[in-house]
Amino acid sequence: MDWYYNNIEILGPPALTIVCGILLGFIFKRFVHSRLKKAAERSNWAGDDAVLEAIEPHIVVWFFLGALSISVSKIEAVQPQNTYLISILNDYAPK
Repeated sequence: MDWYYNNIEILGPPALTIVCGILLGFIFKRFVHSRLKKAAERSNWAGDDAVLEAIEPHIVVWFFLGALSISVSKIEAVQPQNTYLISILNDYAPK
């Protein structure tokens, strides 16, 4: 039961958040970015084409980093780590 709690209940939701973020990145790149590129091709200004071409390879990475940031902020440290950190902070705290 401890294995299940430690591995699935604690790390499962953050891992699922990261996977969902990557999938959302692919969906955004496939549908939203492709439509933005088509709209930019119809415009007379060349700057929008350059910007959309420059960000295209990084879209999935940005979504991954956003999901990683969200998931890391939601991970709770289990009791032994909390006790260890509290003891370190108490030892070095000004008295």
